[in-house]
Formats: sequence, structure tokens, C-alpha cells
Amino acid sequence: MYNRHCMSTKEQLQKLIEQLSPDKQRAALDYIQKLNVPKLNGMPFSKLIPFAGSLSSATADAMEKAIEEGCERIDPHGWQLPS
Repeated sequence: MYNRHCMSTKEQLQKLIEQLSPDKQRAALDYIQKLNVPKLNGMPFSKLIPFAGSLSSATADAMEKAIEEGCERIDPHGWQLPS
């Protein structure tokens, strides 16, 4: 065992991880990576349900067309600075 009161959090984590089997180290890594995912600022699906079917077919088609025309284009040179 080790004296956790004299160690930083990082040092404690490192000591504990070193004691784990490779499979458990992988599981710990997967868990830590999930903790590091930024929280999305969105709306829960349950709050969107009341809006289901609120668009007419024509409006939905117009939105889909606008998205396809304006958002689904790739300019392979768009990242380059003008010379």
C-alpha cells in the first residue's frame, strides 16, 4: 500500500493503475475518456416529442433541400489561404 496523504491525485492514480491488470487498465482508460467528453448543451429528446409531425411535408422538404444545397458541399481548397 502507499500513503495517499503525501501524494498528489495524479500520483495516486498512477499507483493504482499500475496495480491493475492490463484488461482493468483498459477499462479504467475507457472510463476516464468518457469523463473527459464535453457535456453537450442540447435539449433532451423527451422535450422534442411534442414537436413531432409539426412541419408540413412541403416545409420539411424545403428544409431538407436547403440543407443539402447549403451544407453538404466540400471545397477541397477552402482551407488554403489566398496566395
